[in-house]
Amino acid sequence: MKKFLLFVFPLFLPFFITAQQMEAEKAASQTTFINNNGNWFLGISGGIGHLFSEGSDQLNFFDNVQPTVGLSVGKWMSPVWGIRMNITGAKLKGYTTWNEQNGTGIWYYGANYGQPSYVTSSAVTKDHIKSTFLGAQKNSKNDEIGYEYEVPYGAGSLDLLLNVNNLFCTYKEDRVFNFLLFGGLGYAHTFRNGDKDRTAVNSMFVKGGFIADFRLTADLSINFEAQALILPEVFDRQIGGANTHDIVTNALLGLTYKFNPRGFEKAKLYDANEVNSLNNKINALYEENKELKKRPEYCPECPSCPECPQVIVPEKKKFDYLPTPVFFRINSSVIDDAQWRSIEDAVKYLKENPEARLKVTGYADKATGTPAGNKKLSEKRAQAVYDAMVKKYHIAPERIETSFLGDDVQPFSENDWNRVVVFVKE
Repeated sequence: MKKFLLFVFPLFLPFFITAQQMEAEKAASQTTFINNNGNWFLGISGGIGHLFSEGSDQLNFFDNVQPTVGLSVGKWMSPVWGIRMNITGAKLKGYTTWNEQNGTGIWYYGANYGQPSYVTSSAVTKDHIKSTFLGAQKNSKNDEIGYEYEVPYGAGSLDLLLNVNNLFCTYKEDRVFNFLLFGGLGYAHTFRNGDKDRTAVNSMFVKGGFIADFRLTADLSINFEAQALILPEVFDRQIGGANTHDIVTNALLGLTYKFNPRGFEKAKLYDANEVNSLNNKINALYEENKELKKRPEYCPECPSCPECPQVIVPEKKKFDYLPTPVFFRINSSVIDDAQWRSIEDAVKYLKENPEARLKVTGYADKATGTPAGNKKLSEKRAQAVYDAMVKKYHIAPERIETSFLGDDVQPFSENDWNRVVVFVKE
């Protein structure tokens, strides 16, 4: 078994290593994509399966075609590659030209049966072989006497998926057709199949194939899948002949549902000079703050001045902000992973102060977009933070008020910082 895997698995390995290198080179020269912890999918399928084993060439292909089903769950890690768990199963049929008059061959009881695990036609009566392993008599295409036998199995595998379109072309979430390649390793179980004098067979296998995927809607696609499972020769219990392994082929038609969030967001890549400029500004502010701390805390009293006429000036309302705002990417209302800490700080403040309330205000930067679009975008940002606090952290809705000012007000002097939601104590 180990020799079998060591022989077949390297056939798939160079292909996926090359694909990984191509994706890395592409990422280095083009846009980087953010997964946002999404792109999970679920697929169901049905079709036909066929077992290629020692005697299958003695029958016409469609004589042994059997119905098969499949189930998959997986995740796309990038626009180019993903992983999935895939399960298939069917009641396949094998064939042998063994017969009572001229019977030679080796048949496998199962590893759990005891010694010997194998039985040959010379070791026991031919009637025992016939009653234990074989089914209905069926002549071969050369009109030789032979028998069919059932091979019910279930198989599960871990597959590596490769989107060929996104590997060689620009990534498009709404592309109508995608061609996928896959390969993987798995575990197959040949069932005991009734009360016959044999046990189940467990086998490791390698797998490969392709998927032609057609997009129906944003969350649903229809696909055709062709797959081949390469298994040890003992899979169907018949051993001998020129074959060194058994092969199960499946042709499946299925539906795939993509869960939200789906698709990949383009990440803004900042120029190194821009990052250094921002760092220099931060350092300058830090040094300025150090100088301010050196100033005396109290000044000497000034001489009293003559009284001036009393002028009543309306007091300007002062706002008390929480120190941790939530920043957003350009033209986005999706909360980045790094920004959840700010929301958790706001939640902590409300939990530690049961009577407190917060006003959640959204903004957009003035340098991009239109006033009307920025107003709508700032509303979505405020609503995203509100929903996170209420739905995820279970803060009472009446303790949070939302507002949105678009680009009418710019709370920060740095333009990029105004894609923000701030928390105001009330």
